[in-house]
Amino acid sequence: MNWADLSKLFVTWRFMTSDRDYNFTNKDLRNRSFKGRNLKGSNFSGSDIRGCDFSYAILAGANFERVRTGITFNRVILGAIIAIFTIILTANAVLRTVFPSLGEPVLGKNWSYIIALIVSLGISGAGSGIITFIIPQLSKLTFVLSATASATFIGFVYAGLAADKNPQIAILGATIGGLLMAFYTLRFPSRIVAVAVASAGAVTGYGLAFWLWTLALSSLTGQQFLWGIGLTMLSLTYLALTFNSLILTFKGINKYAATCFINADLSNAVFDSAILKNTDFSRTIGIKITSMWNWIVNSN
Repeated sequence: MNWADLSKLFVTWRFMTSDRDYNFTNKDLRNRSFKGRNLKGSNFSGSDIRGCDFSYAILAGANFERVRTGITFNRVILGAIIAIFTIILTANAVLRTVFPSLGEPVLGKNWSYIIALIVSLGISGAGSGIITFIIPQLSKLTFVLSATASATFIGFVYAGLAADKNPQIAILGATIGGLLMAFYTLRFPSRIVAVAVASAGAVTGYGLAFWLWTLALSSLTGQQFLWGIGLTMLSLTYLALTFNSLILTFKGINKYAATCFINADLSNAVFDSAILKNTDFSRTIGIKITSMWNWIVNSN
């Protein structure tokens, strides 16, 4: 049997076991992923769909009567672990780079690396922090830039440490880390990645705010008031972006743990007597979200 025959056999099997043949009535479906699947006309009545991912799924005519939506404890814990791990990883990289760079003379031999460091921190922290303040058309690009900058920075630091501070290896690590993250966030965007990006952005934003504040104090002490005031304002801006990134981290964990219908086709879907809490209906097709509905699906 050749590869073509195996492919045909697989397609036939998938057709015979189509999602449409499944009956999900009165089942515990917590944390299951139905992302992108064809569930047209499926019956979920009476089921527990907390933590389920229905993003991009075809759910036209599906029955969600008496379902229970919302967050699950397991996913909250997993999201928190991802956030904490990212914060520790990024904070260690910031401590190993920001503090040593403060003693470097302007235009010294390491100045090009310091500029690259500041640019990476700036893009990572700003991209994560401003994502809620920009138009939706630019939010994806901003998210990808923030994720790429964070991965570039982390790749540079840890590849350099692994190679005994070899600058060539560090640059290679930064390049590979940035390219991989850019590809992944563009090709496979997910809610758990959003948690990691927001967490990294909070740390990098704070690291840059601290770096700018130190320079501001130095400028003010040296009576360079214009530079001092400008750097102070920039430092406070990044501090504000840091707090926003932290807020987005907590919101991201909540969204990761919640029922998700992002970009799903819910044409003629039925939600009679459903218990709807912490449910994301963003950009769904065929369902109207009123102000009261928003309050219901997002309340605790």
